[in-house]
Amino acid sequence: MYTTIQLMGATDRTQWNDDELTGAAEQAAAALNGSSRFGDIFGDDSGFDDEYATMTEDEVVEHGGGDAPQHGVEAAPASTNEASDARYTVAASGARATVCMHVERTRSKDDDYEPPGVAGGPGTVTVPSYRFAVTSRPGDC
Repeated sequence: MYTTIQLMGATDRTQWNDDELTGAAEQAAAALNGSSRFGDIFGDDSGFDDEYATMTEDEVVEHGGGDAPQHGVEAAPASTNEASDARYTVAASGARATVCMHVERTRSKDDDYEPPGVAGGPGTVTVPSYRFAVTSRPGDC
């Protein structure tokens, strides 16, 4: 009997359930909403889909809590995504539910970073800052 209970506990820690996923996704959206990140100094947004997907997956895993595993989350990008407006269908191994995460990115010039130049003089490079508005809802995007 004890071995069976131990195995059930081990299974619980290796698979997500629907409540764990939806709860973690809601908390991840709340944590990311209003956050900011620096962008590419050359204005190259070509890697935004992978960056946002990883950001979303990491936050969902972080907020899984309890018996939720620390892996097995995938954020699949929608085909119509743009750097300023993107959607990801979040799924997790073992869970039947999915969650749609909507990520909007807005330039925040007030938060840009301008590193000092040579010998402490004025810099010539501006690292752009972006703010995120993130929401979630049940289901695919």
